[in-house]
Parts: sequence; structure tokens; C-alpha cells
Amino acid sequence: MVDGNWPNTGRNFSEDRFSPLDQISHSNVSELGLAWRMPVATATNLKGTPIAVNGSLFVTDGWGVVSKVDGASGELIWRYDPGPDHSAVRGACCTVLNRGPTSSDGKVFAAAFDGQLFALDMESGEEIWKVDTIDSEGLYSSSGAPRIAGDNVLIGNAGAEFAVRGYVSAYNKDTGELAWRFYTVPGNPGDGFENAAMEMAAGTWNGAWWENGGGGTVWDSMSYDPELDLVYIGVGNGSPWNRETRSPGGGDNLFLSSIVALNATTGDYVWHYQTTPGDSWDFTATSPMVLTDIEIDGQLRQVIMQSPKNGFFYVLDRRSGELLSADPIATVNWASHVDMETGRPVEHPNARFIEEPFLGIPGPSGHRNWHGMSFHRPSGLMFMAVNETAFLFTQTDDIVEVQGRFRQDLGYRPWQDLASILEERGVTLEGQYLLAWDPVARKEAWRASRNPPRGGSVLSTAGELVFQSDRSGEFAAYHARTGERLWSTSLNTGAVGGPISYEVDGRQYIAILGGHAHPGYNMARNAALFSFSLGGDSPLPARIEWPVDNYEAVTLTAEQSAMVGLGDRLYHAHCMHCHGPNAASGGNVSDLRHSHISIFDIWTEIVLDGTLESNGMPAHADVLTQDESDAIKYYVQDRANQRKGAPSGADD
Repeated sequence: MVDGNWPNTGRNFSEDRFSPLDQISHSNVSELGLAWRMPVATATNLKGTPIAVNGSLFVTDGWGVVSKVDGASGELIWRYDPGPDHSAVRGACCTVLNRGPTSSDGKVFAAAFDGQLFALDMESGEEIWKVDTIDSEGLYSSSGAPRIAGDNVLIGNAGAEFAVRGYVSAYNKDTGELAWRFYTVPGNPGDGFENAAMEMAAGTWNGAWWENGGGGTVWDSMSYDPELDLVYIGVGNGSPWNRETRSPGGGDNLFLSSIVALNATTGDYVWHYQTTPGDSWDFTATSPMVLTDIEIDGQLRQVIMQSPKNGFFYVLDRRSGELLSADPIATVNWASHVDMETGRPVEHPNARFIEEPFLGIPGPSGHRNWHGMSFHRPSGLMFMAVNETAFLFTQTDDIVEVQGRFRQDLGYRPWQDLASILEERGVTLEGQYLLAWDPVARKEAWRASRNPPRGGSVLSTAGELVFQSDRSGEFAAYHARTGERLWSTSLNTGAVGGPISYEVDGRQYIAILGGHAHPGYNMARNAALFSFSLGGDSPLPARIEWPVDNYEAVTLTAEQSAMVGLGDRLYHAHCMHCHGPNAASGGNVSDLRHSHISIFDIWTEIVLDGTLESNGMPAHADVLTQDESDAIKYYVQDRANQRKGAPSGADD
């Protein structure tokens, strides 16, 4: 690989997000400035990692629109729109997003949000082939970056919250022909099993799990070892979340929350390691996985490393799947430790919240999530974003219908004030920080606080630097050995995508994609691909302010107040995935509680008919009645009233 290129989402097959470029170093990073900025097609949740090949950058927006950009000037060369179905947002866990393209043999590959996988000619941008990877019977979507593995390009899908059955597919990178497909959970035993792995997995399930799909989507994380011809996939949560509902009677529920090794040529199962057996907490194993060789107990081992949502850092032998170490990287209480003989976590007696609610640490968003971590090969340190979280897990039997499919009401709402609960129990969480972890010494090397904004993906370089952005738009560089903050700037747009480093004509650049709507600031209008270099002197965009609170309290009638409870359930079935739990945006799109009262005058048109274009709302008339739409409106108004201190129409 050419040192100045970044051809895949993690730069190489190992997914280590480490650049060997050192022109920009700890001694001169203070001279870093913006070289250029290019607005991206749409601004919906720009979380992708650009790729760089031979002086050009390729980047996707939230829908999967691909742009080719001159890496030195930022000039747009071509743009390709796959024409995705915008109604696919209804099958999204976390609104419209795309984690980037990949490349191989003069082609660029990307997945549109509606599941179309396509190959483009790198020079011209012309479409070579396009295939639909989605089972049309389920509410699937594609948000992950494709990966190259030998002659194939791989893509998974999202949708475990919507009663689907997960799988990963491999397509011939020259023709787009399906090479193989591996399902991650077993289907109906009455229909037979696709392979011996599915028959084995079925023995770890109970009840009629297949009626709700089972879940287990592979929505992003994959790595490839060309020497072993193995591809490693990170598998997501179950559907429904709670094992008591999903698989009555228990069971490990393979291959949920697992790392699975497959033969890259055939798709055959080779081995697996389950990080969270019988997952009931949304502790997906879909966090990035890094391949490297490290010395353990005097022996050089070929390893795969992952730190999934559950709070532990795992090192496995990537040939056999043998567990080599498992250590908590932050506060963890759902399990005391991982038993090295069995490889299983030793759970807290009430971790499964069967008898009473359980204050779990971490919560379902995890101490780690999808954000890329970087292995700095010179120091042997792994750098990653950590966000300490908690959640009050409670049993619920509520089932919500979504487009004829069923899923459990996830209880994605702390019914009590979580901060008060933590204070009452004397629990202190450390917040958000950039962590340097030594996988050989199995301990923290240093940390840099990012409290309160959550940090994004990480880049490390041979210049002894670590780069990371956060939701507030701050982009910072740290010394790789000490964690000292050496440089920072504000992009004035929320940025948690993956930074990269590339080279054009002997000049090193640091690029990052940034932009999403943010409660309080209309940061979406600043959404762009940013590129920095030594001596760069282009102006950064100004912060665009907008009123943080346009809402005027309204008085709900008794009849309207009586519909708030229904609106609560419907909101969390149809709206939460974009607008946030409890109608409080997490930064993906607008916080509805801040809306001007006039929005409620045209509520029906927005919700049922949709605004369609680009980032707009899809129509929901096929899944919601007028009364149901009204109920959601009253729930949102009730939530806004509570924030204003006005009378509430429902218990919170």
C-alpha cells in the first residue's frame, strides 16, 4: 500500500486507522490550519470515514451519495447519486447515516441507505454495477462501510430493532454477483438450516424466536486477514432486546453479540467468540476490530482486538478464536470479570433485571460504540473514545407493531431521573474521554477528558499524534505517548466521523467529515469535508446560531391528555430512532421540544404526508392513522410542556 493513500475505511485490512506519514508531527502540529473545505451533498448525520487514493478523496453523505474530490484543492470532480428510497429511514435505528466507501482495483464501492450496494469507476464516477442487498420483507437499512475481502466486497445491514434476521453478504467486486451469504442467527427449524453453523446455533435458542427475526445484524464492523483468508464480523443485538422475551427459557442465542470468523472465499463458519452470551442489554459486538501481532507471555501472537459496548477490552487469537485477555476499560457492574477458563462473563446476580430493575453500567449505548479506534504501532497503544453510561433496565412485555412486524418496546426511557438515581446510590461516572490502552500490559496508559461532548473516531500517525473530534465540533490533536493536547480547532459543526491522513505531491493532510443537526445550533448548514495541512490558512465556517427554544406551552384538553400514553408508545416505535428517546434529541436531528408552536398546526402534513426531499421526513400515512399521529403530537407537546415547567398530561 502507498503510504500516502487511505483506500479503506480503516486504512488497511487490519483496520488499525494508523498512518505512517510523519510530516505533521508533535513538534509542528501547532502550525496546522484549514487547507480547504467542501460542502457535502446532504448533511444528515455525516459519520463516515473518507478514503484517499492517488491524490483524490472519496466521501459519502448520509444517503450514500458519493463525491470525488481533489485532495489538494478540495475541488469537486464528480458526484454520483444512487437514488435511494428515502422512506427507508423508517427502518433506521439511528436516522440516516453512512460510514463511508471503500476501494479496490480502480473501483469505489459504497452502500446506499436503502441497501443498494454499487461499484463505480474511480476515474469517471460511472456506475459499473448495482445490486439490492436487502430482504424486502423486513425493515432493513444499510449504514455501514463495505469491506474488501479477496475477490469479494462485503456488506451487512441494520434493523435488529425491527424484527429482522441478520446476515452479511459477499458480492464479486467485478460483477456484483452474489458469492455467499452468512446468516448470523438461525431461522425457523421447520424450514431446515442453511448450514451446520445455523443448526449448532439453533440449539442455543428457545421458543419461536424466528417469529421476531432474532436480530443479530452486522451493521458495520468487519476486518479481513488475507494471509489466513478469514473475514471477521461483529454481530449486533437480539430482536427483541430482552432474552426473556426473545428466547424464553434462556440460552446463549448464537451468534448475537459475537465475533465470528468466516472463510472469506466461501463464507463458511470457522470459529466464534461471544462477548455477551444471551445478551439482554444491547451490548452489541459491532465495535471496530483491529488485527495486529503482539507479544504475549514471550510469544508473538496473531490477534484480533475489540472493545464492544459491554465495557471490556478483548484480545483473541485470530487463527483459533482463543481468548487471550479480557479487561474492563471503565466502570462495569453487570459482570465482575470474564472467567478465562470458560471465556464467559461472571454476571451480577440481578444483571438480567428479572426480579427487580437493575441499574446497569454501562447502559445500552455502551462505554464503546461504533466509533473507530486506532492502534498506534510505534507505541503499541490503542486509542479509543470512551463514554461511561448507566441505564435502569426494567422488564416489559410491551410489543409494538411496525409495518406488520413486531418488536419489543425497548424501554429506551429511564422512567425516573437517571442522574438522581445515580446520586442516590452514590455512583459516579467519569464521563467522556479519549483513552490510551496498553493491550499487552492490560491497563490504561493515559486518558484525556472530553467532558461533556462525546468523542468520535480516532486517527494516530507516525508523527506521534492522535486526532479526534467530538459532537461540539472541536477537532484536537494529542501527543501519542503522553496524552498532552497539542492543538485544537472548532469546525463549528458536530463531527464524530473518522479522520484520515493522506499525501498529495509530498504534502501531508488530515481530513475529516463533519456535520449533523444539533439541538441549539443549526450545525447542519456547516456540514462539509474538511482538510488540514501545515500552513493552511483557509477560513473556518462561522458558527450559525438559531434560537434554542421556540416552543410556547399549550394546554392539552382532558381528551388530548388521555392520548399522551398512546403517543408515548407510538413515538418510541416510529420517531425515537431519529428524534431521540423521550422526544429529546441526541443531536441527530432537531429536538422537537424546541419547535415553534406553528409546527403543530401542520403536524398532519409533516407526519402523514412527509416532506420527502433530501433530509426530509418520509410519509407515515401507511403506518399511522390520523388519531395515532395526533397522539404522537400530544405526547411531544406534553414533553415540551414538562421541560417548560407547564402542567403535564401524563406520567413521566
